Amino acid sequence: MQSTMMDVPLSLNHLLERAGKLFAENKIISRLPDKSIRRHSYGEFYRRTRSLASVLRQLGLEKGDRVATLCWNHHAHLECYFGIPAAEGVVHTLNLRLAPQEIGWIAQNANDRFLIVDDVLLSLYEQFSHLHRFERVIVFPFSGAEVSPEFEDYEALLVRGDPDGFVYATHNETDPVSMCYTSGTTGRPKGVVYSHRSTILHTLVASLGDFWALRSMDVVLPVTPMFHVNAWGVPYAAVNLGTRLVLPGPHLHADDLLDLMQIEPPTV
Repeated sequence: MQSTMMDVPLSLNHLLERAGKLFAENKIISRLPDKSIRRHSYGEFYRRTRSLASVLRQLGLEKGDRVATLCWNHHAHLECYFGIPAAEGVVHTLNLRLAPQEIGWIAQNANDRFLIVDDVLLSLYEQFSHLHRFERVIVFPFSGAEVSPEFEDYEALLVRGDPDGFVYATHNETDPVSMCYTSGTTGRPKGVVYSHRSTILHTLVASLGDFWALRSMDVVLPVTPMFHVNAWGVPYAAVNLGTRLVLPGPHLHADDLLDLMQIEPPTV
């Protein structure tokens, strides 16, 4: 006898759909470089993420291609977490705290095809750009500054996307969704690749009562960088449950975090 229930692969795409349909009014808050606050709803996040997936396909992204991110914790980085895998790409978060030479070596070793980078981190990118040539460099105008013509504007690309017409490709739950590299404390850095399956199972287990004990009414402020071990998986769990997300951007000093906690008091 075979079971007849829910014979579908585990998939991050299900978390994205769940967020858009069940938690559309819940909020995602990002702190910008000037310390102002930008607020999005999960409904906006859902459509923007599907636009990102759509436009990545338009740009020629193919299954298994790596898309590097060089970003702080904010709403666009969260869109990358889900939009790149939705387009069948692999998110490769570059650790901006490493030496530029090490970041460049990691990007080259991973054979990253595209890069999505905060405009406030372009000076860091320029320090290792000679070590690996990305096919496309997409700049998120985090500070609100105009994007140089030599790069592509993240927000302008989203306008070209088709969130309504985008269709997820059929995939196996063991297909890759993200990769992280060690800091190379012993020898060269080494990459670890996460799958839809491993990420979903980690999300479900980590949300249990003896771990984070997350609930949909929680307000989560992830201080762990999204470029460091995928922020321990907190972004996936938050989206799964529709928690209010407060993302601190580049402002991680104690006084900045305490100030943000007065504006948007977290429960976790």
